[in-house]
Amino acid sequence: MKRYAVDETRGKFTLNAGAGLNLGIPGSSIRLKFDYSYSDLYRLKQAHRVSLGVVL
Repeated sequence: MKRYAVDETRGKFTLNAGAGLNLGIPGSSIRLKFDYSYSDLYRLKQAHRVSLGVVL
């Protein structure tokens, strides 16, 4: 998933992207989740977000 946005005050393009995985452990009902996203925040540079989850 890619999403482009325009900062209307500066006329600059910013980039936001993200991806995720949802994996099952063979022989178990446990699932592992991993999500990552990136945002270009112009003046604040960039933000990387990571989340991990375990579903029982």
